[in-house]
Amino acid sequence: MVRYILEILGDAIVQKEPCYEAPSTFESKLVSISIEKNIFDEFRRKYRIHMMSAGRIRVNVELTPNEDKESKYLTLSKPHFIGFVNSIDDIVLPNRVNTTL
Repeated sequence: MVRYILEILGDAIVQKEPCYEAPSTFESKLVSISIEKNIFDEFRRKYRIHMMSAGRIRVNVELTPNEDKESKYLTLSKPHFIGFVNSIDDIVLPNRVNTTL
């Protein structure tokens, strides 16, 4: 399993059912990053900021080629890859100290 660190922008995150989604790129190809609601809520508790207001966010994800161009969970037009954030530990705010002890 190969994981990649990609960057997303907080203001580009879109709330969808049952998760949140954000666009990114990998090797100049479009990627859709999915973040489950519970991870989205954990982010707010950990960093004391709403994810959509956080600016640049780095996510550590495994990329899967998008073979289902009609997936109901995708908001982007035909992303080449799909990535899923599996844990709050897969999210990092650059240049920010962790506020939890």
